Amino acid sequence: PPALETWLVARIDRLPPEARSLVQVAAVIGREFPLRILARVTGTGEMESHTAVLLRADIIREFRRYPELEYTFKHGLLQEAALSTLAPATRRELYGRVAAAYEEIFSGLIEEHLPRLAHYYALSRDHSKALAYLERAAERASSLDAREQAAELWSRALKVARRLDDAGAIGRVEERLRAVGVAPA
Repeated sequence: PPALETWLVARIDRLPPEARSLVQVAAVIGREFPLRILARVTGTGEMESHTAVLLRADIIREFRRYPELEYTFKHGLLQEAALSTLAPATRRELYGRVAAAYEEIFSGLIEEHLPRLAHYYALSRDHSKALAYLERAAERASSLDAREQAAELWSRALKVARRLDDAGAIGRVEERLRAVGVAPA
């Protein structure tokens, strides 16, 4: 309801500026967010004091410590409220920075983050990178015999290829869709 959203946004607006900025970036990362990604995107070295403010304000909570420290929003509506305070252009720019942070931090484990990278790049409007990661993720799903996941990823890749108006990519993705038993839509 609008009244609830207004109340949640007001809660976020009452935060100190650094904490408010941090919660907005965290909202872009997702419901759960690794502290290393948040630190890289914000460029903030001293995260403990800022996350402590968010913990005391009951906006986030610790999600897990291993294999690395992650936090989660106390409620999905808090994440949505924080996202709603960002202008669309700012949000797109942040999605691109989040994707770049994942590429950098998890460069040795990039295969595990392919769908996530595709998602962030698609939201940043860097459709060429989104397509590349979607195709890699779909190929990986196919190699693991995860047909449903592969079909879903190839379908998303087709939409992105069409947005790019890339005839070669469209043909390549349609062929892969047929290979997993799905007629291109």
